[in-house]
Amino acid sequence: MNYYKCKNNLAPIRREDHMSKLAYRTIADERPQGKPNVYFSCHPDDFDKFFEEYAAKILEIQDCAIWYEAEPEADYDREDLELNLS
Repeated sequence: MNYYKCKNNLAPIRREDHMSKLAYRTIADERPQGKPNVYFSCHPDDFDKFFEEYAAKILEIQDCAIWYEAEPEADYDREDLELNLS
């Protein structure tokens, strides 16, 4: 599993789930179990422009797990993705 530290003061991380290609960000390296879920989606070209800012704002007001596509350009199994989102 890969871990990436973020540059904001909340110290969230993201973890990759290689089977579903979904990743999540939480506050202070916490696991997502039991937390409210937020799903972030955008065009792959816009991800770097908006994700960091929006994730930081969401985590400032809500202790949650923010889920997003870890490999937005990769092919995926739609049924697998829908199963993981349900």
